[in-house]
Amino acid sequence: MKIWIYYIVEAEKIEIYNRYLSLIRSAAYSGNHRAQFELALHYEEFNFFGLNMNYNRRKAMYWYKKACEGNIADACNNLATCYNSEEKKEEAMAFYKKAINLGSILAKKNLRGLL
Repeated sequence: MKIWIYYIVEAEKIEIYNRYLSLIRSAAYSGNHRAQFELALHYEEFNFFGLNMNYNRRKAMYWYKKACEGNIADACNNLATCYNSEEKKEEAMAFYKKAINLGSILAKKNLRGLL
């Protein structure tokens, strides 16, 4: 039995990612909270390809907030981390607590580091 291994060249990866991003963006604008979280991740400093050339902290925070409003625990945790890095401790604490209430173990750890 032969085993075939396929290598996707970098250009194909980018094409696939861009198609994925287009679908995620459309779903996010339609109000899908999971998609809003995924779109926020797209604007982070690092993404699937490494250092992100589309890094935009404000857009990431905007979409994290939308997803957090939809009770996505990871979005609340990531939003809190953004506020924490901006030295906005009260906002960070509020969003860590919301993430904890939604079941985020990582937020619990992050909140302990904040206190």
